[in-house]
Amino acid sequence: MRRYFAIFLLAVQLLGYTEFGQLLSLPKMAEHYKWHHQLNPSIGFVTFLVQHYIGDDGMSSDNTEDNNLPFKHLHHPVTAQVIIPQPLASFKSNQFFVDLERIAVPYSSSTLAGHLYAIHQPPDVAV
Repeated sequence: MRRYFAIFLLAVQLLGYTEFGQLLSLPKMAEHYKWHHQLNPSIGFVTFLVQHYIGDDGMSSDNTEDNNLPFKHLHHPVTAQVIIPQPLASFKSNQFFVDLERIAVPYSSSTLAGHLYAIHQPPDVAV
């Protein structure tokens, strides 16, 4: 049931809000091609498409039918705009601040071993 509902929603979206619905008028194009083919049997389908979509077919009597061919004109130009609203108020998260001046670190000379303590001395000035 959910699958059929999803297919229904997809069909509504594609047919109603995109140019996909113009595929339903493909039979009109087939009939129009048959009519042109009866008038001129040497015309091919590609020539028919070039005449009707790129150039002019040379017949002004069927311009209304030419304009009703699928994908000839855009009927549903869709422009989607995404607007991200600015927040009304800004909230700061709870942050943990440590005052480093107030922290007492115990230090004694026994903390560092003798050979390590010798490395961590300020440089001596050679005289």
